[in-house]
Amino acid sequence: MKTMNIKNLAMMLLFLVGLASCEKEMDELFVGESNSYFTIANADKLSAPANVYITNASKFGEAYAWKFEGGDVVVNSKLTGQDTYNDVEPERVYYALPGDYIVKLDVTADGEVKTYTDTVHIQKPQPKIYHNPVGILYGEEIDFYCTVFKYPGEEEKVTYSWNFGDGTPLVTTATTKHVFASPGVYTVTLTVNDGHETLVATKQVLAKKAIVRTLFVTDAKTGKLYKKMLYSDEDDEPYSQLPVNCGLHPLSVNVFNDRIIISDAGNHVKYSAFGTDADGRIFTTNLIGGDEYTITSGADLNGTGNEYINDPFVTTVDENGNLYWLDRFQGVRKMSYLEKGAPYPNILTTPMFASVLAADLGESSTYGWTDGGVKIVDGELWYSKHGTGKGLYKFNLADGKFMSKIAPLYDYKIRSFDVDLENYKIYFVIDATSGGKDVGLYVCDIDGNNVTQIDNFKEGGIDVVLSDEGGASEPTSITSIVVDNKSGYVYYPFRHKLDINGTGVVVGDGSKSGIKRYKLDGTGAAEWYFKGLIPYGVGMDYELR
Repeated sequence: MKTMNIKNLAMMLLFLVGLASCEKEMDELFVGESNSYFTIANADKLSAPANVYITNASKFGEAYAWKFEGGDVVVNSKLTGQDTYNDVEPERVYYALPGDYIVKLDVTADGEVKTYTDTVHIQKPQPKIYHNPVGILYGEEIDFYCTVFKYPGEEEKVTYSWNFGDGTPLVTTATTKHVFASPGVYTVTLTVNDGHETLVATKQVLAKKAIVRTLFVTDAKTGKLYKKMLYSDEDDEPYSQLPVNCGLHPLSVNVFNDRIIISDAGNHVKYSAFGTDADGRIFTTNLIGGDEYTITSGADLNGTGNEYINDPFVTTVDENGNLYWLDRFQGVRKMSYLEKGAPYPNILTTPMFASVLAADLGESSTYGWTDGGVKIVDGELWYSKHGTGKGLYKFNLADGKFMSKIAPLYDYKIRSFDVDLENYKIYFVIDATSGGKDVGLYVCDIDGNNVTQIDNFKEGGIDVVLSDEGGASEPTSITSIVVDNKSGYVYYPFRHKLDINGTGVVVGDGSKSGIKRYKLDGTGAAEWYFKGLIPYGVGMDYELR
């Protein structure tokens, strides 16, 4: 027993020595001299009125005292009317007016006060000129307006002077309407006095002979994106290349606000071996092909095998900038177009846009039915099946619940479609003989009745010459269609099988492929609009620019 007690005592002494050693090491590691220091977020980009965010980088403080000259501390998202704060750091500080303001922090530790100061520079926003519509047509009235900083209580002191650079009299109202009498480039100058100083803003504008919509077209031959301005026949312009690498299979193109949104399905639009990784993505550029970034990528899911089935195929966008897209057969995904490098989302499941349910259709099973096209139509989401599937279906955009099938189209394998809401027509592609109809482009009434073939995709009336890439169960076919009531046509891409073969390899020069169109009034046959590109996705910028 004595021996055991001695051993236990020895062990306890060793433990206490070790503990003291650890505490000493902890003291040496964490205890240091206090200081006072903070940083100001976006210090070089603050414009009045401004919310300023402060990060306290001080060390070992026991108490903090802030002084924000000219500022108003915000607590729980509300202005306090106070310019002082006594905690680690404020939620934010509001500055109503431009100017230079001193921020002071006192940090107390061990009875000693250390002070740090810095200056917040709040810029005065410069006047900016805007006009509506964005595209200016000579001879038509344009609304001009501006943004101007106004000192609180001095709004009535602000004066305006517009000079439109075309010899017309000056205008002294905050907003105005103007007509440019002839085409040309004009420098619009706005002179503002805000009661404290005179500021000048200028904007160069182009008054055009015509303002138009733009068709964006992808090309498998060059891997680039092209644009085609939809001028009138007597003022036609060729297509031009943008500095955008579209990937191997850019199956759809959308335009929202000032962004182009492209869905690249990656290498594997055709069935691939189990374990194949995803490599597709949805990405965006501005309207001239710059400021490119990835919104989200199917490759985010790689790691467990067979993720290629998740790659984004075709995409649509609603009026709020929400993207909805399909993959191979699983259903609908959703994400804002404003996201950057966001994790790839899951399929929206019950009740949100579930893949078409057999019970709703009177089928024993719809498992594996291949996804086709997706569109936002008058506040609803329309979604088709093709290849191994069939039909066109409607979902409620608000809650994602299945609404109905378009009964007359139920037996057709529909690869892509678009809807003409002015003439109440649906344009759609059948990619495999079904419902008694051959492969081709069709039009019908918006309720699905009166189905009529527009283009049989044949050459000389003998053989279908559309590329057969993808195989019978998953035809790539025509992946996008756009209706444009302004020009009076429906446009669609056509890849000839002598330009791109069944495995998706470019084998021709593009001279047999391009964009085809058909008059919405039905007065002519389907025709070539232009050749020379091997297109997958096409999209329309419906804004007149």
